[in-house]
Amino acid sequence: MTSISTDGHAGSQAQSSLSRKGSDQVITLSFLITSAVATVGWFYVLAQGAVAVANRLFL
Repeated sequence: MTSISTDGHAGSQAQSSLSRKGSDQVITLSFLITSAVATVGWFYVLAQGAVAVANRLFL
C-alpha cells in the first residue's frame, strides 16, 4: 500500500517540477528560434549562390 507523506516535501517537488518544465520550454523555444534563423540564413546563402550562377550563365 502506498503512503502519502505530509511533511511539506511534495509541494517543493511540484514547484521544482513546474520550474523545470518552464526551463525546458525556454530551451525548446530558443532551439526552435535558432533553427529557424539558421534555416533562413541557409536559404539566403543558397539564393545568393543561385543568383551568382544565373548571372554567370545568362549574362
